Amino acid sequence: MLRLYQSDKLEFLAELLTADNTPPASPFEPEIIVVQSLGMGRWLSLRLADKLGICANVRFQLPASFVWDLLRKFLGELPKRSAFSAEVLTFRILDWLGRPENLDRTPRILGYLRNGDELRRFQLAKRIADLFDQYLIYRMDWIDAWERGEPLGLGGDEDWQALLWRDLASAESTPHRARYMSELRAALESDSAADRLPRRIAVFGVSSLPPAFLEILNAIAGHAEVNLYAINPCREYWGEIRDEREIGRLAGERLPEDLYLEVGHPLLASLGKQGREFFDQLAEHSELHSLFRAEPPRDSILHILQADILELIDRRSAGILPIRPDDRSLQVHACHSPMREIEVLRDQLLALFDADPELKPSDVAVLTPDIEQYTPYIEAVFAESRDAPAIPFSIADRGLTHEQPLLETFLALLDLPESRFAADTTLGYLEQAAIQRRFRLCENDLPIIHHWARAVGTRWGRDGAHKTEYRLPDIPRHTWRDGLKRLMLGYALPLELAGNGFPMFAETLPYDDIEGSRVLVLERFADFLETLFEWADRFKAKQPVTEWVEQLNAFIGRLFDPRDKDESVLLQLRATLDLLRELSEQAGFGEPVGIRVVKRWLTDRLSQPSSTGGFLTGAVTFCAMVPMRSLPFKVIAVLGLNHDSFPRQRHPPDFDLMVRHPRRGDRSRRLDDRYLFLETLLSAREVLYLSYVGRSVRDNAELPPSPLVSELIDVAIQSCESTEGDISRHLVTEHPLQPFDPGYFKDDRRLPGFSSTWLAAARLIGHGDKEPAPLFSGPLPEPEDERRTVDPESFAYFFSNPVRYLLRRRLNLALEDAAAEFEVREPFALDYRTRNQVRQNLLNALAADREPHSALLLADAQGLLPHGRFGEALHGREQRLVESFAVKLLPELVKPRLEPLPVDFEANGLRLLGSLAEVGAGGLTDYSFEEPGPRQIFDLWLRHLMLCLIAPAGATPQSLLHTPKQTITFQAVDRPENELAKLLNAYWRGLSEPLPFFPKTSYAYARYRLDPPARAGSDPETIRLNALKQARSIWEGSEFQSGESVNSYYQTVYRGSNPLDERFEALAVELISPILASMTKEPSR
Repeated sequence: MLRLYQSDKLEFLAELLTADNTPPASPFEPEIIVVQSLGMGRWLSLRLADKLGICANVRFQLPASFVWDLLRKFLGELPKRSAFSAEVLTFRILDWLGRPENLDRTPRILGYLRNGDELRRFQLAKRIADLFDQYLIYRMDWIDAWERGEPLGLGGDEDWQALLWRDLASAESTPHRARYMSELRAALESDSAADRLPRRIAVFGVSSLPPAFLEILNAIAGHAEVNLYAINPCREYWGEIRDEREIGRLAGERLPEDLYLEVGHPLLASLGKQGREFFDQLAEHSELHSLFRAEPPRDSILHILQADILELIDRRSAGILPIRPDDRSLQVHACHSPMREIEVLRDQLLALFDADPELKPSDVAVLTPDIEQYTPYIEAVFAESRDAPAIPFSIADRGLTHEQPLLETFLALLDLPESRFAADTTLGYLEQAAIQRRFRLCENDLPIIHHWARAVGTRWGRDGAHKTEYRLPDIPRHTWRDGLKRLMLGYALPLELAGNGFPMFAETLPYDDIEGSRVLVLERFADFLETLFEWADRFKAKQPVTEWVEQLNAFIGRLFDPRDKDESVLLQLRATLDLLRELSEQAGFGEPVGIRVVKRWLTDRLSQPSSTGGFLTGAVTFCAMVPMRSLPFKVIAVLGLNHDSFPRQRHPPDFDLMVRHPRRGDRSRRLDDRYLFLETLLSAREVLYLSYVGRSVRDNAELPPSPLVSELIDVAIQSCESTEGDISRHLVTEHPLQPFDPGYFKDDRRLPGFSSTWLAAARLIGHGDKEPAPLFSGPLPEPEDERRTVDPESFAYFFSNPVRYLLRRRLNLALEDAAAEFEVREPFALDYRTRNQVRQNLLNALAADREPHSALLLADAQGLLPHGRFGEALHGREQRLVESFAVKLLPELVKPRLEPLPVDFEANGLRLLGSLAEVGAGGLTDYSFEEPGPRQIFDLWLRHLMLCLIAPAGATPQSLLHTPKQTITFQAVDRPENELAKLLNAYWRGLSEPLPFFPKTSYAYARYRLDPPARAGSDPETIRLNALKQARSIWEGSEFQSGESVNSYYQTVYRGSNPLDERFEALAVELISPILASMTKEPSR
């Protein structure tokens, strides 16, 4: 007998199930309970154990596996996997589509595949297989008719689908599911069927079943007890209710009243279509037993809505009910982004836990239409932190690839045949620890490898031949093999062997930075690259799936050395590959295919949720919104209810005949989601929390929620009233853009805040107009005595950026971005650095009396130039500039130089100790291809002071700075020790506090202040203010040129404050005025 037990509460159904405690005929006979999801089975097993003390010898089965077990019992041994299952059928159809004679018979498919590749063919095969799988469940009569050759008049696509199905069916001797089901129904009609059936079968918690499955249950009920436990949202008969839009559509030109249809409850009528049809089907076959609450509570908005649905009451005619002002049982939260949704959820949950000490994390479930989108935010926000109470949580329904980065890396590597081998992507593979171990590398080796890649100019490509695949010239520069060649040659032929000669060997410039144990790192890195290149070539081949499986297993062994958790991950991957081989072999598919087809199959397979892990673990459960998983929780939160996200859009193929000819009982993703929303509403016991992105993060524009949320709010307005006014304002909370908004910490129960970090930030809001506190509130303790001695190079480095020197040398704080992005395209112009390097190469060639062409070869080998004629043209332009400049410069550079002169100067307990090099008879000579900046001038000034201090015999105490347009000269300084003493004092102050000396800005201020233009007038204060204005323009910059203040060290120390104060002015004049007094300029002739 088939009995239907219905209730609006899953807990009541569980009690009814446990109440039937008739012992089985044998203690070894398992109790069979059919559930629609593994999560439902887990919940029920915990419920049974809690009620009965133990849950043992209970077999929870999904409907498909239950039917398959029945088939084995009644029809004998069956294949492990049907040849008509969707996964096998995919490869059988793929094989069929690959035969030209078949496509000639199906012009529609031929037209679709004509301009596509094998990947398009595979994707089409998969969609057809999924569609046929649905036909086998919901359209068995079509299958029977097609096999008999009887057209059904279903439209143009019926012809080719019937033809394809007949070919598939005739090629396979084993029956398909429709035939099995017919044979099973016939076997169940026999009198002996009872001997092979369990005494009792329970079907628990389902809200939809295919008609064929219901027929099987009805046939079983003739021999055994079949109890179906179903959630019915309404205890009244609601088979004839329709929402107003459907009534209007059905009425057409007639009056809606003539149809004798009612709305009943608006939410039930709008969201319950799928459940309504299901209960109509059940009513035809079953004996009904009900367990509903006689007097459902109406003490909150949520309970009012649930009770009205249960009793089929429309409040538009029954009257509105009042609610308490503090009723928060139904909450709708509008946020600016998914990240903000998670941040708001955490604080709202903490508020609920604070308000109800009996509420436990296991009483809370958080659902979302797209769990993968929200997982990174969940892990970031809910991870244990010190600034707010931790909430234990678990995440279910994640695909294996999203849980295991190792699998993501594996799938990414399958794209090697199409890879450009860009520097960032290629080096990114080495971030995977299993790959590091396989090539005997470690995390500490990666910065070295990254440095090498940048230094040798690697951008993309294996070699020049690889570039020709992209219709580019066969030029090896900026490729991996060219870079490896430079690195290895640098180890074999260090640059010092070239002496003063030309440093290139066989058109390659050695990179001289490989010594000691680093050569082992280079060797292993080269092995890694060549392995990738080898497999990129292997993956270009086409071969049968079985051979691909062997290749990929070998690839896994060659690329990965798993440890600990990675071992089980790769075992799962190998098991998945074995499954792929089994499916192709069972399908008889031996056609060679490319790696893209294999990757597509693996991606789809590995993206499926792997198990029930993370579900009902005793913590807050985050999971996907899955049909028929309507488990009861005290608090249910649903995230991501955006207008374009839910109900989820499913676009069936345009050849889906079920869409054109629908029947009662058909599954629809959109109807599934609507009924799922209704089940979620009914499953929340105390609080239903809904969240969506309701404001644009860019311009704060309002965004609508899901239409289902809008319907719910509308019905709540029709059902309830509040003394505080508008119900929608009571339900909907609009959240600020930032979590540190002060509103979260003003004792507003709608906006709770628990983060001490955000509280501290909120307290600072409103102080933006005041100057922020500087990083240094006062001087640091006096430096160590060893810092009283400084060498000339460090001395010059200090004055190039005193703040940087303080943070790096004194505080060991480096702010440069060590993980700067890699350049992945060849150069198309010369930047400042490469331009100066090209010019220096040319000058060195002219000085060594080599042909300028050698400098071109060198610049090309260094990777400085764009490829081809364009790079040669740029080099030619620089060559003309250098050649004209060299006429004046080279005679000065070739003059003999003295041996380095010792420098030892002490003043005020500070000592400058080192040497001064490059001094000639004419003093110091420096040069610049462009107009020199203040840093270069100041650096020469420091060396000039040391020259004047030493005053060596045979050398003129002057310094020259040559440029193509002028020559800057520093004349002898009368008392250089006084200037050096001032500079040493400034250096010592700068070791304890930020010294407000900025080479460009200070130089601009002092030059204007001490040598103002004629238009500035003679008023000292006006000149000072104009000088300060000039300095500020250099410091702040403009829209066309960045200012000196953008330096990361300046930004860190001054934090938006104004360092151009009186100390700055005094120091600029003190340090720059001697430079200006000693400096003369003479235009070049």
